Amino acid sequence: IRANPRLISAYVVQADYLSQRYDFQAAFSLLTRAQQQSPQNFEIMRGLAWLEYRKNNMIGAIQFGERAKTLFEGDVDTYVLLSKAYRHRAASILPETQKLAKEKEEALRNMRSYATRAVELDATNTEAQLVYAQMLAAQHGVDTGVQYFNELIRKFSYTLDYRLGLAALLQQEERYLQALEIYEQVLGVDRKNKKAMLGMGVCLRALGRNDLALKTFLETAILDPSDAEAFYYS
Repeated sequence: IRANPRLISAYVVQADYLSQRYDFQAAFSLLTRAQQQSPQNFEIMRGLAWLEYRKNNMIGAIQFGERAKTLFEGDVDTYVLLSKAYRHRAASILPETQKLAKEKEEALRNMRSYATRAVELDATNTEAQLVYAQMLAAQHGVDTGVQYFNELIRKFSYTLDYRLGLAALLQQEERYLQALEIYEQVLGVDRKNKKAMLGMGVCLRALGRNDLALKTFLETAILDPSDAEAFYYS
């Protein structure tokens, strides 16, 4: 940024890093500076959308994401984000009235539409495939999502992200033994995979194996002492 203040992608990358570290104010300030350089840049709008998503503000994430899509309709990352945001939005709506039922149905429809569009744009994009599998699980049931993940694992056996996605889905559905087996497979290939270690610890704790869970969380904390998640679980 110092070398070239007009390099928008640099602002976006740094803001993305900061928001993943939950430094939301610093990320927002950085994106605001970028917006002064380029007010109608889709990357900035997408960055603001990710910021709101990580703040758990799905309505804000959708608003910025839709603006990013309007500015550039060929960005896979924007469709991935929108599908995720609409999925969480749909899950948060209790269809107690006809109006809320329509809002939930619209959110589910958008979730499906954007996940499909992301895969259409780039079928080799890992994040696009992950969000598509998650959409299938939300729309058609967990077993459909599991089946799609297994197909991805067969096609791309060296891509650990699909195994992690399947394990996370099984963990979410409280199928802890199945999830634990997959986390162990990932760690057999990559012993320092933080996502797999955290997931394994959560599954072990849920299965009542607390001593081994604590050991796993502490080992995870050693990998990245600046990440509070492992300390929290410990």
